[in-house]
Formats: sequence, structure tokens, C-alpha cells
Amino acid sequence: MGTKAAGENPVVARSTVRLALRQQNLGVLLPVLLHEVNGALNGVTLSAELLARLSPPVAGEGAATGASAATLLQRTRSELGHLQQALKHIERRLMPTVTPKQAARGTALGETLRDVTELLLPAARRARHELRVAENGEGVADAADPQVAVRADELFDLVAGLLIVAIEGAAAPGTLVVSLAAHGPLAQLCVEHGAAGRAGVGLEVHRELLRQAAGHAGGSAEWHQSGSSVRGRLQLPLQAA
Repeated sequence: MGTKAAGENPVVARSTVRLALRQQNLGVLLPVLLHEVNGALNGVTLSAELLARLSPPVAGEGAATGASAATLLQRTRSELGHLQQALKHIERRLMPTVTPKQAARGTALGETLRDVTELLLPAARRARHELRVAENGEGVADAADPQVAVRADELFDLVAGLLIVAIEGAAAPGTLVVSLAAHGPLAQLCVEHGAAGRAGVGLEVHRELLRQAAGHAGGSAEWHQSGSSVRGRLQLPLQAA
């Protein structure tokens, strides 16, 4: 669990660790988010180039040219819509917010896990890993989804941090298995891979920030190695009924 020095402001300490953890997570998250923006921008650029190549209408070709122009304009509008959504996605991930109602009823851990897993799939593929959610964490109904006493934005940072450390820490390509369960007053999220973990200052800093952030949230984060298998575990308090 987290510790604090004498005279330390717990609110400031918690916010500082969270900001540092988010900054560390962005090393993996930002390229994924920007890929969505670049894809939409490329689509807009292509549509604009095709529109520019259309010849002015001549006798007998006006209707066909007009139809082509209308199709390309519609495609451009569609790509601009994708770009707008991608930018909103970045804003939501870099500066997530939570309503008082969400904070009062807890945050769904399974829903957050699915969101983070979907977002990190491209990063896992680049590292030649398969990111898989175990059966007991798949298709969990909202009513059965563990509700944790952690704000939505803070929970996203913690879950993303656990998975990113697993992706970055696996020494060889393989399968990362994620599982979700509730044990007494705690919800437990685990990620396991069969390749002995890599060492490095950056990775250890990321793990330490995750440990501290989890401690400030009333939980814990830890890693265990058994033979060639490495298991990361994040535990967080369940929302009181």
C-alpha cells in the first residue's frame, strides 16, 4: 500500500503520482491515438486530391462528373467526421473527466479493461504479442462487472499502466493473458505472460509509479515471477453497496 512522508499533503502527493503515471503511459498510448488522426487526415487528403483531378464538365459528361464530385464530397465529409472523433478520443484519454454520479456509484472495472485492451491492441501487435482476456473476464454483464471505488479517469490510468508494463516488459513475443476477479473487498486484475521480464530503468520507474498510484487509490500493484512466467496484479477496493 502507499506510504507518505510526514507533513506531506496526501491530495498533492496522489495527484503528482497520477500525473507522472499518465505521462509514462503516454509513451505507448499517444502513438496509438495519433495513428487514428493520421488515418483520417490521409483520407481527407486523398479525397481532396481526387476532387482536384476532376475535369470541368463538358457536353455529355456533366452528370457523370457531378455524380463523382458529389461522391467525393460525401467521402470527405465522412473522413472529417472520423477526424473529429479521433480528436475527441485523444482529448478524452489525455484529459478524462468523471461526473459526480459516476464517482458516487463506483467505476466498472471490466468495462474499463475492455476499453483499454481495445486501445492497446495495436501496441501489442507491434511488439508481436497477443493480448487476450481470459474467459472469466470476457462478456461480463454490467450488473456483474466489479464496481471499484476509484474515479473513472484514475482507473483508466491504472489499468493502462498495468497492461503497458506487461507489453513493454515481456522479453519475447507471446500471449499476454488478462483476467479479472473479485476477492472479498477487492477487485483483482491480473496479466500474465510466459517470457521472463526485461530489466530497465524506464520499466522500473513505470512499475514504481503504478505501485504508488495504486496505493494512493487504496489498493496495490505487484509483480511475481515463477520460472519463465511473469504475473502482474492490480488490486483495488470494491465500491461499498
